[in-house]
Amino acid sequence: MVVKSFIFGILLTSLKNNKDMKIILIAGKPNTGKSTTLNILYDKLTDKGARNIIEKRKPVGNKKENDFQCVINWNGKSVAIFSMGDILRDIINAIIQYAHCDIIILAYNTSFSTKLDVVIEKKNNHCVIKKRAPTDADCNVVIGNIMKYL
Repeated sequence: MVVKSFIFGILLTSLKNNKDMKIILIAGKPNTGKSTTLNILYDKLTDKGARNIIEKRKPVGNKKENDFQCVINWNGKSVAIFSMGDILRDIINAIIQYAHCDIIILAYNTSFSTKLDVVIEKKNNHCVIKKRAPTDADCNVVIGNIMKYL
């Protein structure tokens, strides 16, 4: 619990120091399609002309096939995408690692006892988009909501 509180403190400090970076948190229970949605989003953005700044690659230590991280240029903004949302430490490290970006889009598993989605939602420059089901319809709604913030 002490380690989790310490890591959460680092996150809060990072959020205060990175006032210009927008965080878009895709929050949902396990197996609701958060990573799949971010893969589809990446494909749509690159099909529409986004170019890679940091190539799409699998995060180190991740065994899931569809998780990835990358940075793209979309409409003159650097957008980091990090789909590995099952380990809080990795999410926080991604926020710190990509602090130089204009926007970071993260998957987040809402089954954590530390409610990152509640903290993010309270910050002015950030938003939480709920991922409710692993369906195409829900995926399209989430992508539509993400696009409003890009």
